[in-house]
Amino acid sequence: MRIIDLLPPGVTGKIWANMAQNINFTDATAATSTNVKAIIDALEIGLAENPAGPVSISIDGVSTTYNRPAAIQELEYWRKRYALEQGTRSRASRIKLNG
Repeated sequence: MRIIDLLPPGVTGKIWANMAQNINFTDATAATSTNVKAIIDALEIGLAENPAGPVSISIDGVSTTYNRPAAIQELEYWRKRYALEQGTRSRASRIKLNG
């Protein structure tokens, strides 16, 4: 089956002409360490500035508002990712040896 066969009636394949091809998981999730560090810094500052309410951050012109538990969870995720990229965190936190 071709992609053109999946388009709704009346839509031509010309809309797909300018789209990037061969996108893989690595391309879609590529973030440099400096970008990750900027996210961590913005979340830490946002949490410090508003200790009781929602946290608003802006990275590269994109603004996001989190409730406090979601902001803390997001901060933990990005800290782990940064540590993995820097080589200061192992990929496995626990290994079960008893089966």
